[in-house]
Amino acid sequence: HCTMNLRFQFRIPGNWLEDVRRRMWLYKRCSSVSDLDTLDRLRAEVRDRFGALPREVELLFQHVRLRVRAEALSYTAVIREGDSLRLESDDKNRSFRSPLAPGAGPSEVLESLEMALSALEAVVLSQKPGGSGGRAAEVT
Repeated sequence: HCTMNLRFQFRIPGNWLEDVRRRMWLYKRCSSVSDLDTLDRLRAEVRDRFGALPREVELLFQHVRLRVRAEALSYTAVIREGDSLRLESDDKNRSFRSPLAPGAGPSEVLESLEMALSALEAVVLSQKPGGSGGRAAEVT
């Protein structure tokens, strides 16, 4: 599991989902998501049951999506430290730091993490058999 500490709280607005038990149900479901298909199904279910998603809930789902992607890359933590994000792995050689714009808000932090994960995913893909690996394929 990847721990995310971005120095923001991603809350479900009480005026959108008034029942505390339903909010707790949604938080629990979000914390247990382990793959993107499950997240997409949960998002669709929530939209069907409770209507259009407010910005805060969209940010919560984006936060969960990025956690799942970080986990898929074997990162154990994503931590905001001042004006940077640190991605930690059990393999210390894989730890990664990504800069943030000074004073970045939740949307900007999530966008920066999205870009960092996309770059890391591209590196992993290029290193897989059949990936570009930085070399052109040989023709025989």
